[in-house]
Amino acid sequence: MTYLPKKQIRVNITQKVGLKIDKGGARAMTQKTLSRFLLAALSCRGVKHIFGVPGDYILDLVYALGEQSEIANITTRTEAGSAFAANIYGRIKGLGACYGSYNVGCLNMLSAVTDAKTNFCPLVVIGSEIALNKRSETHCLFHHQTRMGYFDDQRDNFVNLLGPERTISLVDHRRAWRQIISMIDMAMRDKQPVYIGVPQDMWNRLIETPRYLPSPPAKTLTWLPESKFQNLLQRTMSLLDDAARPVILIGHLAQRFGLTESIARFSQKARIPVISSFNGRGDFPLTHPLFTGAYVGTASYPEIAGVMAETSDCLMEIGVYNYEVNHGLREPKLPRPSLKIDLPERAIVIGNHYATISAKDAVHFINLLTENVLPRDDEKVESFADYTEKETKNYQKTLVRASDAVPMPIKTADIAPILNAFFSKNTDMPLIADTGDAMMIALQVLSPAGYFTSSNYGTMGISVGAFGVEFAGKRPVVLVGDGAFSMWEGELGSFKKYGLCPIIIVLNNNGWGMLRHKNQNAESLTLAPIHFHRLAKAIDYGRGFLVLTPNGFAEALHQAAESKTLAIINVRLEPDDQSLPMRKLIE
Repeated sequence: MTYLPKKQIRVNITQKVGLKIDKGGARAMTQKTLSRFLLAALSCRGVKHIFGVPGDYILDLVYALGEQSEIANITTRTEAGSAFAANIYGRIKGLGACYGSYNVGCLNMLSAVTDAKTNFCPLVVIGSEIALNKRSETHCLFHHQTRMGYFDDQRDNFVNLLGPERTISLVDHRRAWRQIISMIDMAMRDKQPVYIGVPQDMWNRLIETPRYLPSPPAKTLTWLPESKFQNLLQRTMSLLDDAARPVILIGHLAQRFGLTESIARFSQKARIPVISSFNGRGDFPLTHPLFTGAYVGTASYPEIAGVMAETSDCLMEIGVYNYEVNHGLREPKLPRPSLKIDLPERAIVIGNHYATISAKDAVHFINLLTENVLPRDDEKVESFADYTEKETKNYQKTLVRASDAVPMPIKTADIAPILNAFFSKNTDMPLIADTGDAMMIALQVLSPAGYFTSSNYGTMGISVGAFGVEFAGKRPVVLVGDGAFSMWEGELGSFKKYGLCPIIIVLNNNGWGMLRHKNQNAESLTLAPIHFHRLAKAIDYGRGFLVLTPNGFAEALHQAAESKTLAIINVRLEPDDQSLPMRKLIE
Protein backbone atom coordinates (compact mmCIF):
# COMPACT_ATOMS: atom_id res chain seq x y z
CA MET A 1 0.00 0.00 0.00
CA THR A 2 1.48 3.38 -0.97
CA TYR A 3 0.79 6.80 0.48
CA LEU A 4 1.52 10.19 -1.04
CA PRO A 5 3.86 12.36 1.01
CA LYS A 6 2.24 15.52 2.38
CA LYS A 7 4.20 17.79 0.05
CA GLN A 8 3.07 15.88 -3.03
CA ILE A 9 -0.55 15.87 -1.86
CA ARG A 10 -0.54 19.68 -1.59
CA VAL A 11 0.85 20.04 -5.12
CA ASN A 12 -1.80 17.68 -6.47
CA ILE A 13 -4.60 19.65 -4.81
CA THR A 14 -3.26 22.92 -6.17
CA GLN A 15 -2.51 21.81 -9.71
CA LYS A 16 -5.20 19.22 -10.43
CA VAL A 17 -8.10 20.45 -8.34
CA GLY A 18 -7.27 24.13 -8.09
CA LEU A 19 -7.96 24.44 -4.37
CA LYS A 20 -5.66 25.43 -1.56
CA ILE A 21 -6.20 26.37 2.04
CA ASP A 22 -7.08 30.07 2.36
CA LYS A 23 -5.41 31.58 5.41
CA GLY A 24 -7.03 34.97 4.98
CA GLY A 25 -7.40 37.72 2.42
CA ALA A 26 -9.72 38.19 -0.52
CA ARG A 27 -11.34 35.06 -1.90
CA ALA A 28 -10.93 34.60 -5.66
CA MET A 29 -13.82 32.67 -7.21
CA THR A 30 -13.83 30.08 -9.97
CA GLN A 31 -16.16 27.38 -11.30
CA LYS A 32 -16.07 23.64 -10.78
CA THR A 33 -18.52 20.78 -11.00
CA LEU A 34 -20.19 20.02 -7.70
CA SER A 35 -18.68 16.53 -7.56
CA ARG A 36 -15.14 17.85 -8.11
CA PHE A 37 -15.53 20.50 -5.44
CA LEU A 38 -16.96 17.99 -2.94
CA LEU A 39 -14.01 15.66 -3.45
CA ALA A 40 -11.51 18.53 -3.27
CA ALA A 41 -13.06 19.75 -0.02
CA LEU A 42 -12.81 16.26 1.53
CA SER A 43 -9.22 15.94 0.35
CA CYS A 44 -8.21 19.28 1.84
CA ARG A 45 -9.74 18.16 5.14
CA GLY A 46 -7.53 15.07 5.19
CA VAL A 47 -9.62 12.35 3.51
CA LYS A 48 -7.42 10.20 1.26
CA HIS A 49 -9.77 7.20 0.92
CA ILE A 50 -13.53 7.08 0.39
CA PHE A 51 -15.62 3.92 0.70
CA GLY A 52 -18.77 2.94 -1.15
CA VAL A 53 -20.76 0.75 -3.53
CA PRO A 54 -21.47 2.10 -7.05
CA GLY A 55 -25.12 2.53 -8.04
CA ASP A 56 -26.98 4.04 -10.96
CA TYR A 57 -27.95 7.24 -9.13
CA ILE A 58 -24.40 7.92 -7.97
CA LEU A 59 -22.35 6.91 -11.01
CA ASP A 60 -21.36 10.51 -11.77
CA LEU A 61 -19.56 10.70 -8.41
CA VAL A 62 -17.88 7.36 -9.11
CA TYR A 63 -16.71 8.66 -12.50
CA ALA A 64 -15.44 11.87 -10.89
CA LEU A 65 -13.45 9.78 -8.42
CA GLY A 66 -11.81 8.01 -11.33
CA GLU A 67 -10.72 11.32 -12.88
CA GLN A 68 -8.70 12.51 -9.87
CA SER A 69 -5.92 11.03 -7.77
CA GLU A 70 -6.23 12.79 -4.42
CA ILE A 71 -8.83 10.39 -2.98
CA ALA A 72 -8.72 6.64 -3.59
CA ASN A 73 -12.13 5.07 -4.28
CA ILE A 74 -12.43 1.88 -2.22
CA THR A 75 -15.43 -0.18 -3.31
CA THR A 76 -16.89 -2.61 -0.79
CA ARG A 77 -19.31 -5.53 -1.10
CA THR A 78 -22.05 -3.86 0.97
CA GLU A 79 -22.95 -0.26 1.76
CA ALA A 80 -22.93 -1.07 5.48
CA GLY A 81 -19.39 -2.35 5.01
CA SER A 82 -18.38 0.96 3.44
CA ALA A 83 -19.80 2.89 6.41
CA PHE A 84 -18.02 0.61 8.91
CA ALA A 85 -14.75 1.03 7.02
CA ALA A 86 -15.15 4.82 6.92
CA ASN A 87 -16.15 4.83 10.61
CA ILE A 88 -12.88 3.30 11.84
CA TYR A 89 -10.87 5.22 9.24
CA GLY A 90 -12.36 8.42 10.65
CA ARG A 91 -11.55 7.47 14.25
CA ILE A 92 -7.89 7.14 13.30
CA LYS A 93 -7.45 9.87 10.66
CA GLY A 94 -9.89 12.49 11.95
CA LEU A 95 -12.53 12.22 9.19
CA GLY A 96 -14.07 9.38 7.21
CA ALA A 97 -16.32 9.45 4.14
CA CYS A 98 -18.60 6.97 2.39
CA TYR A 99 -21.18 7.10 -0.40
CA GLY A 100 -24.27 5.21 -1.44
CA SER A 101 -26.92 5.24 -4.14
CA TYR A 102 -30.48 6.45 -3.62
CA ASN A 103 -32.41 4.61 -0.88
CA VAL A 104 -31.30 1.00 -1.53
CA GLY A 105 -27.70 2.00 -0.92
CA CYS A 106 -27.91 4.68 1.73
CA LEU A 107 -30.61 3.00 3.81
CA ASN A 108 -28.39 -0.07 3.99
CA MET A 109 -25.86 2.14 5.82
CA LEU A 110 -28.15 3.24 8.63
CA SER A 111 -27.03 0.74 11.27
CA ALA A 112 -23.35 1.45 10.62
CA VAL A 113 -23.98 5.22 10.65
CA THR A 114 -25.84 4.81 13.95
CA ASP A 115 -22.73 3.16 15.34
CA ALA A 116 -20.69 6.18 14.21
CA LYS A 117 -23.20 8.49 15.91
CA THR A 118 -23.21 6.67 19.26
CA ASN A 119 -19.41 6.36 19.22
CA PHE A 120 -18.91 10.01 18.21
CA CYS A 121 -17.04 9.33 14.98
CA PRO A 122 -16.53 12.09 12.37
CA LEU A 123 -18.12 10.71 9.19
CA VAL A 124 -19.47 12.26 5.98
CA VAL A 125 -22.23 10.20 4.32
CA ILE A 126 -22.81 11.15 0.69
CA GLY A 127 -26.05 10.01 -0.90
CA SER A 128 -27.47 10.51 -4.36
CA GLU A 129 -31.09 11.62 -4.73
CA ILE A 130 -33.67 11.86 -7.54
CA ALA A 131 -32.79 14.53 -10.12
CA LEU A 132 -34.40 17.94 -9.67
CA ASN A 133 -35.53 18.04 -13.30
CA LYS A 134 -37.57 14.87 -12.77
CA ARG A 135 -39.39 15.96 -9.63
CA SER A 136 -42.31 17.40 -11.58
CA GLU A 137 -43.09 13.88 -12.80
CA THR A 138 -45.43 12.73 -10.06
CA HIS A 139 -47.50 10.29 -12.10
CA CYS A 140 -45.27 7.31 -11.34
CA LEU A 141 -42.75 5.95 -8.87
CA PHE A 142 -39.08 6.15 -9.74
CA HIS A 143 -37.12 2.98 -9.07
CA HIS A 144 -35.98 2.80 -5.43
CA GLN A 145 -38.51 5.50 -4.46
CA THR A 146 -40.82 4.63 -1.55
CA ARG A 147 -43.65 7.18 -2.01
CA MET A 148 -45.04 8.61 -5.22
CA GLY A 149 -44.36 12.33 -5.57
CA TYR A 150 -42.25 12.49 -2.40
CA PHE A 151 -38.53 13.08 -2.90
CA ASP A 152 -37.16 13.46 0.63
CA ASP A 153 -37.73 9.85 1.69
CA GLN A 154 -34.01 9.04 1.92
CA ARG A 155 -33.08 12.25 3.71
CA ASP A 156 -35.95 11.81 6.19
CA ASN A 157 -34.30 8.66 7.53
CA PHE A 158 -31.06 10.53 8.16
CA VAL A 159 -32.94 13.47 9.71
CA ASN A 160 -34.55 11.04 12.17
CA LEU A 161 -31.14 9.59 13.01
CA LEU A 162 -28.83 12.62 12.91
CA GLY A 163 -31.17 15.60 13.28
CA PRO A 164 -32.02 18.25 10.65
CA GLU A 165 -28.94 20.33 11.42
CA ARG A 166 -26.64 17.49 10.31
CA THR A 167 -28.39 16.72 7.02
CA ILE A 168 -28.53 18.72 3.81
CA SER A 169 -29.72 18.26 0.23
CA LEU A 170 -27.75 20.32 -2.28
CA VAL A 171 -30.63 21.69 -4.35
CA ASP A 172 -29.33 25.28 -4.72
CA HIS A 173 -26.16 25.58 -6.81
CA ARG A 174 -25.55 29.11 -5.47
CA ARG A 175 -25.21 27.89 -1.88
CA ALA A 176 -23.70 24.47 -2.55
CA TRP A 177 -20.03 25.15 -1.80
CA ARG A 178 -20.79 26.84 1.52
CA GLN A 179 -23.12 24.00 2.53
CA ILE A 180 -20.48 21.39 1.67
CA ILE A 181 -17.78 23.10 3.73
CA SER A 182 -20.20 23.70 6.61
CA MET A 183 -21.24 20.03 6.82
CA ILE A 184 -17.69 18.66 6.58
CA ASP A 185 -16.43 21.04 9.26
CA MET A 186 -19.42 20.19 11.48
CA ALA A 187 -18.53 16.49 11.32
CA MET A 188 -14.95 17.26 12.35
CA ARG A 189 -15.93 19.72 15.09
CA ASP A 190 -18.72 17.70 16.74
CA LYS A 191 -17.27 14.22 16.04
CA GLN A 192 -20.60 13.17 14.56
CA PRO A 193 -21.82 11.84 11.19
CA VAL A 194 -23.39 14.22 8.69
CA TYR A 195 -25.42 13.49 5.56
CA ILE A 196 -24.96 15.33 2.25
CA GLY A 197 -27.61 14.51 -0.36
CA VAL A 198 -26.96 15.35 -4.01
CA PRO A 199 -29.71 15.19 -6.68
CA GLN A 200 -28.63 13.13 -9.67
CA ASP A 201 -28.53 16.11 -12.05
CA MET A 202 -26.39 18.20 -9.67
CA TRP A 203 -23.22 16.10 -9.76
CA ASN A 204 -21.95 17.66 -12.99
CA ARG A 205 -23.54 21.07 -12.42
CA LEU A 206 -21.00 23.89 -12.55
CA ILE A 207 -21.06 25.83 -9.30
CA GLU A 208 -19.20 28.93 -8.23
CA THR A 209 -16.50 27.99 -5.74
CA PRO A 210 -13.59 29.72 -4.04
CA ARG A 211 -10.23 29.14 -5.66
CA TYR A 212 -8.81 28.88 -2.15
CA LEU A 213 -10.61 26.67 0.34
CA PRO A 214 -11.46 28.29 3.70
CA SER A 215 -9.18 27.15 6.52
CA PRO A 216 -10.62 24.57 8.90
CA PRO A 217 -12.09 26.25 11.98
CA ALA A 218 -10.13 26.16 15.20
CA LYS A 219 -10.65 22.84 16.97
CA THR A 220 -12.59 24.56 19.74
CA LEU A 221 -12.97 28.04 21.08
CA THR A 222 -11.82 29.10 24.52
CA TRP A 223 -14.75 30.38 26.55
CA LEU A 224 -13.42 30.82 30.10
CA PRO A 225 -11.38 33.76 31.42
CA GLU A 226 -8.20 32.93 33.32
CA SER A 227 -9.84 33.83 36.64
CA LYS A 228 -12.38 31.04 36.12
CA PHE A 229 -9.60 28.56 35.44
CA GLN A 230 -7.91 29.54 38.69
CA ASN A 231 -11.17 29.02 40.58
CA LEU A 232 -11.63 25.55 39.06
CA LEU A 233 -8.00 24.73 39.78
CA GLN A 234 -8.28 25.66 43.46
CA ARG A 235 -11.45 23.60 43.90
CA THR A 236 -9.87 20.55 42.27
CA MET A 237 -6.61 20.83 44.22
CA SER A 238 -8.64 20.98 47.43
CA LEU A 239 -10.49 17.79 46.46
CA LEU A 240 -7.22 15.99 45.70
CA ASP A 241 -5.63 17.14 48.97
CA ASP A 242 -8.49 15.58 50.93
CA ALA A 243 -8.68 12.37 48.88
CA ALA A 244 -7.16 9.04 49.89
CA ARG A 245 -8.23 7.03 46.84
CA PRO A 246 -8.54 9.28 43.76
CA VAL A 247 -9.27 7.59 40.43
CA ILE A 248 -9.66 8.93 36.89
CA LEU A 249 -12.48 7.26 34.95
CA ILE A 250 -11.98 8.02 31.26
CA GLY A 251 -14.50 7.59 28.45
CA HIS A 252 -14.25 7.52 24.66
CA LEU A 253 -15.11 11.21 24.31
CA ALA A 254 -11.81 12.18 25.93
CA GLN A 255 -10.03 10.76 22.88
CA ARG A 256 -12.51 12.18 20.36
CA PHE A 257 -12.10 15.73 21.67
CA GLY A 258 -8.33 15.61 22.14
CA LEU A 259 -7.94 15.28 25.92
CA THR A 260 -6.13 11.93 26.10
CA GLU A 261 -2.54 13.17 26.01
CA SER A 262 -3.20 15.80 28.67
CA ILE A 263 -4.89 13.24 30.93
CA ALA A 264 -1.97 10.83 30.46
CA ARG A 265 0.53 13.50 31.53
CA PHE A 266 -1.59 14.56 34.52
CA SER A 267 -2.07 10.98 35.68
CA GLN A 268 1.62 10.20 35.46
CA LYS A 269 2.73 13.28 37.36
CA ALA A 270 0.03 13.03 40.04
CA ARG A 271 0.34 9.22 40.24
CA ILE A 272 -3.42 8.81 40.00
CA PRO A 273 -4.61 5.54 38.43
CA VAL A 274 -6.71 5.63 35.26
CA ILE A 275 -9.60 3.26 34.57
CA SER A 276 -11.52 3.29 31.30
CA SER A 277 -15.25 2.94 30.94
CA PHE A 278 -16.35 -0.03 28.84
CA ASN A 279 -17.00 2.20 25.84
CA GLY A 280 -13.78 4.11 26.45
CA ARG A 281 -11.47 1.12 26.39
CA GLY A 282 -8.75 1.60 23.80
CA ASP A 283 -9.15 5.38 23.76
CA PHE A 284 -6.48 5.71 26.46
CA PRO A 285 -3.09 4.00 26.00
CA LEU A 286 -3.36 0.44 27.30
CA THR A 287 0.38 0.50 28.01
CA HIS A 288 0.29 3.63 30.20
CA PRO A 289 1.94 2.86 33.57
CA LEU A 290 -1.12 4.15 35.50
CA PHE A 291 -3.79 2.47 33.35
CA THR A 292 -5.26 -0.31 35.48
CA GLY A 293 -8.13 -1.75 33.43
CA ALA A 294 -11.75 -1.31 32.37
CA TYR A 295 -14.79 -0.75 34.55
CA VAL A 296 -17.80 -2.89 33.53
CA GLY A 297 -19.54 -3.38 36.87
CA THR A 298 -19.24 -7.00 38.00
CA ALA A 299 -17.49 -7.83 34.71
CA SER A 300 -14.67 -5.32 35.27
CA TYR A 301 -11.27 -6.54 34.19
CA PRO A 302 -9.07 -6.90 36.10
CA GLU A 303 -11.37 -7.17 39.12
CA ILE A 304 -9.27 -4.65 41.00
CA ALA A 305 -10.30 -1.99 38.46
CA GLY A 306 -13.91 -2.41 39.53
CA VAL A 307 -13.03 -2.30 43.22
CA MET A 308 -10.92 0.84 42.79
CA ALA A 309 -13.61 2.67 40.84
CA GLU A 310 -16.44 1.78 43.24
CA THR A 311 -14.49 2.62 46.40
CA SER A 312 -12.85 5.83 45.20
CA ASP A 313 -13.36 8.88 47.41
CA CYS A 314 -12.49 11.23 44.53
CA LEU A 315 -13.78 9.92 41.21
CA MET A 316 -12.70 12.15 38.31
CA GLU A 317 -14.98 11.28 35.40
CA ILE A 318 -13.75 12.65 32.07
CA GLY A 319 -15.43 12.13 28.70
CA VAL A 320 -17.72 9.33 29.87
CA TYR A 321 -20.99 8.90 27.97
CA ASN A 322 -23.09 6.67 30.17
CA TYR A 323 -24.71 3.54 28.79
CA GLU A 324 -26.00 0.72 30.96
CA VAL A 325 -23.29 -1.56 29.56
CA ASN A 326 -20.72 0.68 31.29
CA HIS A 327 -22.16 -0.63 34.56
CA GLY A 328 -22.28 -4.27 33.48
CA LEU A 329 -26.01 -4.10 32.58
CA ARG A 330 -26.80 -3.56 36.26
CA GLU A 331 -27.71 -0.80 38.69
CA PRO A 332 -24.81 1.70 38.84
CA LYS A 333 -22.55 1.30 41.89
CA LEU A 334 -20.08 4.08 41.16
CA PRO A 335 -19.87 6.95 43.63
CA ARG A 336 -20.97 10.39 42.52
CA PRO A 337 -18.08 11.98 40.61
CA SER A 338 -16.17 14.61 42.57
CA LEU A 339 -15.14 16.10 39.23
CA LYS A 340 -16.94 15.52 35.95
CA ILE A 341 -16.00 16.86 32.52
CA ASP A 342 -19.02 16.33 30.27
CA LEU A 343 -17.87 16.98 26.71
CA PRO A 344 -21.13 16.68 24.74
CA GLU A 345 -22.81 19.04 27.22
CA ARG A 346 -19.67 21.23 27.39
CA ALA A 347 -19.72 21.35 31.16
CA ILE A 348 -17.43 20.81 34.11
CA VAL A 349 -18.86 19.97 37.52
CA ILE A 350 -16.69 20.08 40.65
CA GLY A 351 -18.74 19.17 43.70
CA ASN A 352 -21.74 21.49 43.42
CA HIS A 353 -19.92 24.02 41.24
CA TYR A 354 -20.82 24.13 37.54
CA ALA A 355 -19.15 25.90 34.61
CA THR A 356 -19.59 25.84 30.84
CA ILE A 357 -16.41 24.93 28.98
CA SER A 358 -15.21 23.93 25.54
CA ALA A 359 -12.95 20.99 24.77
CA LYS A 360 -10.04 23.41 24.40
CA ASP A 361 -10.85 24.80 27.85
CA ALA A 362 -10.83 21.26 29.23
CA VAL A 363 -7.37 20.60 27.77
CA HIS A 364 -6.07 23.86 29.25
CA PHE A 365 -7.60 23.04 32.64
CA ILE A 366 -6.01 19.58 32.76
CA ASN A 367 -2.66 21.07 31.74
CA LEU A 368 -2.99 23.57 34.62
CA LEU A 369 -3.62 20.67 36.98
CA THR A 370 -0.48 18.95 35.70
CA GLU A 371 1.61 22.07 36.31
CA ASN A 372 0.36 22.52 39.87
CA VAL A 373 -0.25 19.03 41.23
CA LEU A 374 2.26 17.27 43.47
CA PRO A 375 2.97 13.53 43.11
CA ARG A 376 1.10 11.35 45.57
CA ASP A 377 2.94 8.99 47.92
CA ASP A 378 0.33 6.25 47.66
CA GLU A 379 1.28 2.61 47.28
CA LYS A 380 2.09 1.69 43.68
CA VAL A 381 -0.87 0.35 41.72
CA GLU A 382 -0.35 -2.62 39.42
CA SER A 383 -0.81 -1.44 35.84
CA PHE A 384 -2.83 -3.35 33.27
CA ALA A 385 0.40 -3.96 31.33
CA ASP A 386 2.10 -5.49 34.39
CA TYR A 387 -0.99 -7.52 35.27
CA THR A 388 -1.26 -8.84 31.72
CA GLU A 389 2.41 -9.79 31.59
CA LYS A 390 2.11 -11.65 34.91
CA GLU A 391 -1.05 -13.50 33.85
CA THR A 392 0.48 -14.46 30.50
CA LYS A 393 3.58 -15.90 32.17
CA ASN A 394 1.44 -17.84 34.65
CA TYR A 395 -0.64 -19.23 31.81
CA GLN A 396 2.41 -20.38 29.88
CA LYS A 397 3.81 -22.08 32.99
CA THR A 398 0.63 -23.97 33.78
CA LEU A 399 -0.28 -24.88 30.22
CA VAL A 400 -0.07 -28.63 29.86
CA ARG A 401 1.93 -29.54 26.77
CA ALA A 402 -0.30 -32.20 25.31
CA SER A 403 1.14 -34.70 22.90
CA ASP A 404 -0.04 -34.93 19.32
CA ALA A 405 -1.75 -38.21 20.18
CA VAL A 406 -3.86 -36.65 22.94
CA PRO A 407 -4.41 -33.00 21.95
CA MET A 408 -5.84 -30.64 24.55
CA PRO A 409 -8.90 -28.84 23.11
CA ILE A 410 -8.76 -25.06 23.02
CA LYS A 411 -11.11 -23.07 25.26
CA THR A 412 -12.11 -19.40 25.41
CA ALA A 413 -9.85 -19.06 28.47
CA ASP A 414 -6.87 -19.77 26.19
CA ILE A 415 -7.60 -17.00 23.68
CA ALA A 416 -6.59 -13.90 25.67
CA PRO A 417 -3.25 -15.12 27.11
CA ILE A 418 -2.14 -16.46 23.72
CA LEU A 419 -3.12 -13.17 22.08
CA ASN A 420 -1.23 -11.25 24.77
CA ALA A 421 1.90 -13.27 24.05
CA PHE A 422 1.39 -12.54 20.35
CA PHE A 423 0.90 -8.78 20.83
CA SER A 424 3.98 -8.56 23.05
CA LYS A 425 6.00 -9.33 19.90
CA ASN A 426 3.71 -7.63 17.35
CA THR A 427 3.23 -4.21 18.91
CA ASP A 428 2.22 -2.41 15.70
CA MET A 429 -1.05 -4.31 15.10
CA PRO A 430 -4.37 -3.03 16.51
CA LEU A 431 -7.17 -5.30 17.68
CA ILE A 432 -10.74 -4.96 16.37
CA ALA A 433 -13.35 -6.93 18.29
CA ASP A 434 -16.93 -7.64 17.31
CA THR A 435 -19.99 -7.74 19.54
CA GLY A 436 -20.49 -10.64 21.93
CA ASP A 437 -17.87 -12.76 23.61
CA ALA A 438 -15.22 -11.41 21.24
CA MET A 439 -15.64 -8.04 22.92
CA MET A 440 -15.48 -9.54 26.42
CA ILE A 441 -12.38 -11.60 25.60
CA ALA A 442 -10.79 -8.42 24.25
CA LEU A 443 -11.12 -6.83 27.71
CA GLN A 444 -8.30 -9.16 28.76
CA VAL A 445 -6.03 -8.36 25.81
CA LEU A 446 -3.31 -5.72 25.64
CA SER A 447 -2.89 -4.53 22.04
CA PRO A 448 -0.38 -1.65 22.14
CA ALA A 449 -1.30 -0.28 18.69
CA GLY A 450 -4.95 0.31 19.59
CA TYR A 451 -8.32 -1.29 20.13
CA PHE A 452 -11.61 -0.70 18.28
CA THR A 453 -15.11 -2.04 18.75
CA SER A 454 -18.80 -1.09 18.79
CA SER A 455 -19.26 -1.06 22.55
CA ASN A 456 -22.01 1.58 22.63
CA TYR A 457 -24.34 0.52 19.84
CA GLY A 458 -23.26 -3.12 19.81
CA THR A 459 -23.88 -3.72 16.12
CA MET A 460 -22.59 -6.95 14.61
CA GLY A 461 -20.09 -6.91 11.78
CA ILE A 462 -17.96 -3.88 12.58
CA SER A 463 -14.83 -5.99 13.02
CA VAL A 464 -14.73 -7.44 9.51
CA GLY A 465 -16.40 -4.43 7.94
CA ALA A 466 -13.91 -2.04 9.50
CA PHE A 467 -11.03 -2.83 7.16
CA GLY A 468 -10.67 0.94 6.76
CA VAL A 469 -8.12 0.66 9.55
CA GLU A 470 -5.71 -0.90 7.06
CA PHE A 471 -6.02 2.08 4.72
CA ALA A 472 -5.09 4.22 7.71
CA GLY A 473 -1.78 2.34 7.77
CA LYS A 474 -2.35 -0.45 10.31
CA ARG A 475 -2.63 -4.22 9.79
CA PRO A 476 -5.37 -5.37 12.20
CA VAL A 477 -6.10 -8.50 14.15
CA VAL A 478 -9.85 -9.15 14.00
CA LEU A 479 -11.66 -11.08 16.75
CA VAL A 480 -15.15 -12.13 15.67
CA GLY A 481 -17.74 -14.80 16.41
CA ASP A 482 -19.02 -17.18 13.75
CA GLY A 483 -22.43 -15.47 13.77
CA ALA A 484 -21.08 -12.00 12.99
CA PHE A 485 -18.49 -13.33 10.55
CA SER A 486 -21.19 -15.14 8.58
CA MET A 487 -22.86 -11.78 7.97
CA TRP A 488 -19.73 -10.20 6.53
CA GLU A 489 -17.66 -12.91 4.89
CA GLY A 490 -18.52 -11.36 1.51
CA GLU A 491 -16.06 -8.56 2.28
CA LEU A 492 -13.24 -11.08 1.84
CA GLY A 493 -13.49 -10.20 -1.84
CA SER A 494 -12.63 -6.60 -0.96
CA PHE A 495 -9.55 -7.80 0.91
CA LYS A 496 -8.42 -9.66 -2.19
CA LYS A 497 -9.11 -6.73 -4.52
CA TYR A 498 -6.98 -4.31 -2.52
CA GLY A 499 -4.36 -6.74 -1.25
CA LEU A 500 -5.34 -6.31 2.40
CA CYS A 501 -3.98 -8.69 5.00
CA PRO A 502 -5.96 -8.71 8.25
CA ILE A 503 -5.61 -11.64 10.62
CA ILE A 504 -9.21 -12.78 11.23
CA ILE A 505 -9.82 -15.00 14.25
CA VAL A 506 -13.24 -16.66 14.07
CA LEU A 507 -14.51 -17.88 17.45
CA ASN A 508 -16.56 -20.74 16.06
CA ASN A 509 -18.99 -22.21 18.58
CA ASN A 510 -21.74 -22.99 16.06
CA GLY A 511 -24.16 -20.35 17.24
CA TRP A 512 -25.04 -17.13 18.99
CA GLY A 513 -23.00 -17.97 22.07
CA MET A 514 -23.69 -14.96 24.28
CA LEU A 515 -27.46 -15.60 24.05
CA ARG A 516 -27.27 -19.24 25.14
CA HIS A 517 -27.00 -18.59 28.87
CA LYS A 518 -30.73 -19.11 29.41
CA ASN A 519 -31.12 -22.15 27.16
CA GLN A 520 -28.08 -24.00 25.88
CA ASN A 521 -30.19 -26.19 23.60
CA ALA A 522 -32.26 -23.49 21.89
CA GLU A 523 -32.39 -24.51 18.22
CA SER A 524 -32.88 -20.91 17.09
CA LEU A 525 -29.48 -19.99 18.57
CA THR A 526 -27.63 -22.71 16.66
CA LEU A 527 -25.82 -22.16 13.36
CA ALA A 528 -24.77 -24.74 10.83
CA PRO A 529 -21.06 -25.59 11.13
CA ILE A 530 -18.94 -23.91 8.44
CA HIS A 531 -15.29 -24.55 7.62
CA PHE A 532 -14.34 -20.88 7.61
CA HIS A 533 -10.65 -21.62 7.12
CA ARG A 534 -11.45 -22.99 3.67
CA LEU A 535 -12.75 -19.62 2.47
CA ALA A 536 -9.20 -18.47 1.74
CA LYS A 537 -8.86 -21.28 -0.79
CA ALA A 538 -12.34 -20.59 -2.16
CA ILE A 539 -11.45 -16.98 -3.04
CA ASP A 540 -7.89 -17.97 -4.02
CA TYR A 541 -6.35 -15.45 -1.64
CA GLY A 542 -4.70 -15.70 1.75
CA ARG A 543 -4.27 -18.63 4.11
CA GLY A 544 -6.67 -20.58 6.29
CA PHE A 545 -5.97 -22.31 9.61
CA LEU A 546 -8.11 -24.77 11.54
CA VAL A 547 -7.34 -24.49 15.26
CA LEU A 548 -8.26 -27.23 17.73
CA THR A 549 -5.60 -26.75 20.45
CA PRO A 550 -3.91 -23.87 22.31
CA ASN A 551 -0.55 -24.65 20.72
CA GLY A 552 -2.22 -24.76 17.33
CA PHE A 553 -3.64 -21.27 17.92
CA ALA A 554 -0.26 -19.83 18.89
CA GLU A 555 1.36 -21.41 15.82
CA ALA A 556 -1.40 -20.15 13.51
CA LEU A 557 -0.92 -16.60 14.79
CA HIS A 558 2.83 -16.85 14.26
CA GLN A 559 2.46 -18.11 10.69
CA ALA A 560 -0.22 -15.51 9.92
CA ALA A 561 2.02 -12.67 11.09
CA GLU A 562 4.92 -13.99 9.02
CA SER A 563 2.89 -14.54 5.84
CA LYS A 564 1.86 -10.88 5.27
CA THR A 565 -1.40 -11.88 3.60
CA LEU A 566 -5.02 -12.45 4.61
CA ALA A 567 -5.31 -15.08 7.34
CA ILE A 568 -8.52 -16.76 8.50
CA ILE A 569 -8.04 -18.66 11.75
CA ASN A 570 -11.01 -20.91 12.47
CA VAL A 571 -10.98 -21.62 16.24
CA ARG A 572 -13.34 -24.49 17.11
CA LEU A 573 -14.95 -23.99 20.53
CA GLU A 574 -17.60 -25.86 22.48
CA PRO A 575 -21.09 -24.31 22.21
CA ASP A 576 -21.36 -23.67 25.96
CA ASP A 577 -17.82 -22.29 26.38
CA GLN A 578 -17.86 -18.60 27.35
CA SER A 579 -15.22 -16.27 28.71
CA LEU A 580 -15.22 -15.38 32.41
CA PRO A 581 -16.06 -11.68 31.79
CA MET A 582 -19.02 -12.74 29.63
CA ARG A 583 -20.33 -15.08 32.31
CA LYS A 584 -20.07 -12.30 34.88
CA LEU A 585 -21.90 -9.93 32.56
CA ILE A 586 -24.89 -12.14 31.77
CA GLU A 587 -25.35 -14.26 34.90
